[in-house]
Amino acid sequence: MQRGEAIPWRELPAGSTRIGGGYWGRRRAVNRDRAIFYQWERYEATGTIDNFRIAAGLKTGERRGFFYSDSDLHKWADAASRILRSDPSPRLEALLGEYVGLMSRAQEPDGYLFTYNQIHFPGVRWKNLMIEHELYCLGHFIEAGVSRFEASGSRDLLDLSERAADLVVENFRVASNDRTSGHEEIEIALLRLYRATRTREYLDTATALLERRGRIRFFGPKLVAQLISQASRSKAVVGKRPAGGGPGFELGENLGRREPPFIALRSIPIFLGGSYQQQDRPLRAQVEPRGHAVRWSYLVTAASMLCAETGDDRLRATLHEAWTALVDRKMYVTGGIGALPVIEGFGSPYELDNAYSYSETCAAIGSVLWNREMSLSSPVDDARHADLVEWQLYNAAAVGISPAGDEYFYRNPLASDGDAARRSWFATPCCPSNLSRLWADLDRFAIARAEGALRIDQYFTCSARIADGTAVAMESGFPWKGEVAISVETPAPIRLYFRVPGWAGRCRVRLDGVEVLVIDRKPARTFGAARFASATYEMLALETGNRRVQLDFDMPVNFLGADPKVRCDRGRVAIVRGPLVYCVETVDNPGIDLDSLVVEPAALRPEPDHTFPDEEIVALVGLAKLIPYSYWGNRGRAAMRVFLRCDAGPRFG
Repeated sequence: MQRGEAIPWRELPAGSTRIGGGYWGRRRAVNRDRAIFYQWERYEATGTIDNFRIAAGLKTGERRGFFYSDSDLHKWADAASRILRSDPSPRLEALLGEYVGLMSRAQEPDGYLFTYNQIHFPGVRWKNLMIEHELYCLGHFIEAGVSRFEASGSRDLLDLSERAADLVVENFRVASNDRTSGHEEIEIALLRLYRATRTREYLDTATALLERRGRIRFFGPKLVAQLISQASRSKAVVGKRPAGGGPGFELGENLGRREPPFIALRSIPIFLGGSYQQQDRPLRAQVEPRGHAVRWSYLVTAASMLCAETGDDRLRATLHEAWTALVDRKMYVTGGIGALPVIEGFGSPYELDNAYSYSETCAAIGSVLWNREMSLSSPVDDARHADLVEWQLYNAAAVGISPAGDEYFYRNPLASDGDAARRSWFATPCCPSNLSRLWADLDRFAIARAEGALRIDQYFTCSARIADGTAVAMESGFPWKGEVAISVETPAPIRLYFRVPGWAGRCRVRLDGVEVLVIDRKPARTFGAARFASATYEMLALETGNRRVQLDFDMPVNFLGADPKVRCDRGRVAIVRGPLVYCVETVDNPGIDLDSLVVEPAALRPEPDHTFPDEEIVALVGLAKLIPYSYWGNRGRAAMRVFLRCDAGPRFG
């Protein structure tokens, strides 16, 4: 294989890889043993599950929650299915079985399932597609069915999902441009279902829905008409409103100390012009991230999946251009995306204020899913997408959940004066179950395969067995240590590709105890696309038998500057070590003015820290103490900063 050549990489089949031990082993154990059950308890307490019981005729009462609340329980079932793929649990299987039975009772004979309409407006369908999330909820329901089928081979939920998908095909495969969802997700679901069943109609319908975006004439007036219709429907739901307000948009959680100037006025053209919902331009013109960040990330994820199925080079070029625009101009140093509240989305290029950063946890998850999909079609030496997956997993996504698995951030600023705090739940609890399904699916992110080749994408402690008889075992010290040991038992010669991260300077490579390669380079000191583009895959040719590869990545304390166009970060830097972004929190630094604190990376030394129960992390200690950004906010309210003053800072923006 030549550098720059594309290889048709594939994920290992579901269940082929097991993550055990290490950083992600612990995260997944908390997800499996605590978070997934905690979430079910909250869905019971808030009425989300009862909504389906009412729709099924098993219970009487008032529907509770926003009109899109169905999706949260579907994501829970998706997460539970993925967990059970590698970790049998009679208790979790029983709850999932209860969910499947309830869906079979609540779903209408032709496949329709949307409790907001079923309870409040029986017989009404597809009324306000830009607003009310019917297709979004059905999408997550379909994904749950696919995940259960992939995990267990069971068709009990897949049959229900196919019934729902067939209804979508009937109503939306051939339709006007107006017939698109206001929140992308159904497209991902149909493409996943196509991959599982190879039913062509699902691919065709997903394609049609994607191609219709940006082609609605008179979008603004039509959106206003649907908003008026939805408001009227909401008023009809007398006495049936959730504690947090009527069924409407979630306009924000964890509001910061400062909001963008004129954000309400700025939002009006974003909504009416269609960019909020990625309806302002056709798919192949979506080269700049705009609008709601979760919606956008789901759109480009579906588009990447479509590319993989159709080989559409023009669409792939659009996605690459959008990727560069995102990472260079609209991404925080943590990998968070979406600067603005109210629209929960993208601002102007380089508008990356630390205090009012929205950086919704679900947006980071969507970006991880997109970059994982992009990485599978990357050229043999292009590791940028897998590199960004790593960065966002450890920083922008991991910050969304506490180490104990029962407190969450919805919004993730890079600066706080103690006004942001983790919460046990939200009026819109989209992030908890979304994190749970991502954590449960990480075993599929570690290794990819091709004919005669394996590729190590993520350095997880894990083991894998491949159909051709190859076995892989990996021990990883990430993110605290740069030591990785990979054992490969292969019945035939094989090429092993391994990722050298963009943050890595020197990497020493040993094969069967003999040093065979030393990679030495200087990582970029400015955050942006070039830093991730410097990541590469290196190749070792392994002979038949048992082979042991040892990688030793240097992990010095370093700093990253923002682009000089990000005005609030001029003269300041973010402190990084390996794949982790660090921050200062006043709980560790009482009496220190964080805005006046000057740091010198060379004076910071890594030290083990036992501040967090049952977990040893690596803190950075000097004139101040820094902890990984993903751990902040777990010890009560405190001020926090990511970007700090540094004498070396102005040279790098």
